[in-house]
Amino acid sequence: MMNKDNFELNGDWSYEIELPAFAGFQERRGPYVSISSELPTNGVVTIEFEDDLTDNPDPYVEQLNTLDFIFNNQEKIAHVITEKILLNLRDIRRFNAENKKKFQHIKYDNVKSIMGIAAINIKTASKDYFSYYDIVCGCDWSKSAINFLFHCERIVSLKSNGISRWDALKDNGSYERIWNKPHEIKTPQRYTAPPKYNKLKPSQKFENDSYELRLITRKLNEKFKNEVESGAIDINGKYKLADITFLELTYWYGNNELSEYLLTKKATIRYALHDCVDYAYSEEALALLLKHDADINAYDRFGKTIIYRLVSALLYWLDDQYKINENTEFEFSHQATEIFKQKIHHFIKLGADPYIRNHNRINCFDVIQYASPDSQTQVINFLEDCLKEK
Repeated sequence: MMNKDNFELNGDWSYEIELPAFAGFQERRGPYVSISSELPTNGVVTIEFEDDLTDNPDPYVEQLNTLDFIFNNQEKIAHVITEKILLNLRDIRRFNAENKKKFQHIKYDNVKSIMGIAAINIKTASKDYFSYYDIVCGCDWSKSAINFLFHCERIVSLKSNGISRWDALKDNGSYERIWNKPHEIKTPQRYTAPPKYNKLKPSQKFENDSYELRLITRKLNEKFKNEVESGAIDINGKYKLADITFLELTYWYGNNELSEYLLTKKATIRYALHDCVDYAYSEEALALLLKHDADINAYDRFGKTIIYRLVSALLYWLDDQYKINENTEFEFSHQATEIFKQKIHHFIKLGADPYIRNHNRINCFDVIQYASPDSQTQVINFLEDCLKEK
């Protein structure tokens, strides 16, 4: 475990460090800063350095200065956090009336019993040779994380799930300059690890993992095709941060030209047909998939057919229980039902079968029974008309 005497950079941007002054807080290292142990923390904290896409393999000097400051002033920082919570205790009690007793006897000595520190993030934004840093906490009075933005021992802002970067830039006087600066859209590129540690920085790894996605969304199709031809891109590859194929992504973002190219290359269709309906529907895109032998009755990721999902969506919009305010939602609801009816009619005409059962053994006619009587009658009649016409 690293402490102030043995901390050493090794090319990582996240470290476990020991801050004895933080011992006694709740252990908050679970998902969404949830409590991860019934015992209080022993002072071990995850510290993260914010990075960027430069070739610099190490955190900036200002970030390292801030790490030293945290090591050397941890008691003061813990004191400032405690005092801030006590200052806000009245509001905490007011908004947690159901737990009034829990917060009634909170004093300086037991503030640590109602909150915990999940991580410390040292930012690239700096002032007077020290970076700003976030102390991310979980607490008993909110399901959301709370975020203390510090500069040295001073709290700059305190937010619930807020983005603190702009607070830091406002505090150091660079907000207007950066906000008004034209946004530069960089051409997607692959990064190689800096030779000092031979490790990719987190932002570089993210860019590499998102490389093909960026080509698809920005419709840099010739670059994508060239890399397929050279073997750099696999036609059946996936977006590394999710189980989504490149072909499916082209339908998420309406890139029909690249869809056609990948289909011509015999890319696996998998859920592309479903994504076409969900994200960027057009009859042109649908026809392209069917031309390349997509199964119109195929199951999606959750074992459901397209026609089942469309009928379920139609019932959602038809059923009166979803029309919370008739004056404001009627027009939109009517518009939505007509769109779904058009799609259902078109899909049945193309061969979609409403009698096919999903993996949970329910088909379109089964799901109708859960709707209101009026909706049941309307949808059954509509489906039967579509089938007769087919």
